[in-house]
Amino acid sequence: MKTEGWQVFGSGKSVREALDDHYAALQQGSGRLTPIEGYAKARELNVAVKKSQNHAAQQYAAMMETSVEGSTQTETTSATGDAAGSTTKLSSNFLSSTQQKVKALKPTAVFYRNLANGWVEVKALYLIDTSL
Repeated sequence: MKTEGWQVFGSGKSVREALDDHYAALQQGSGRLTPIEGYAKARELNVAVKKSQNHAAQQYAAMMETSVEGSTQTETTSATGDAAGSTTKLSSNFLSSTQQKVKALKPTAVFYRNLANGWVEVKALYLIDTSL
């Protein structure tokens, strides 16, 4: 990453130190943590950081929605009328709740680099506890 021009945002750490810290935290999670990477480009660094956070939130919410839909598929198939509607609403509410939870999380590391066209590219690394 360093040879590609990436730098660590908001920290005095080197790229290697930030990555080492991220992977050490992942290992300490004992399989409960899921790594997610937020990615974005923007004209301003702070905007790109925020956009990368939103990207990570969308990825995690979609992942959790798939998990909920998979676990409720049997109920939806066998349910009729109001019960089927309740299952769909549960999935929608869970998706919204998950998005809010992720937006409140802090990344373990944020990397950025300046592009030739004047834009900034950001990669933000997150570790999310997905144990239920």
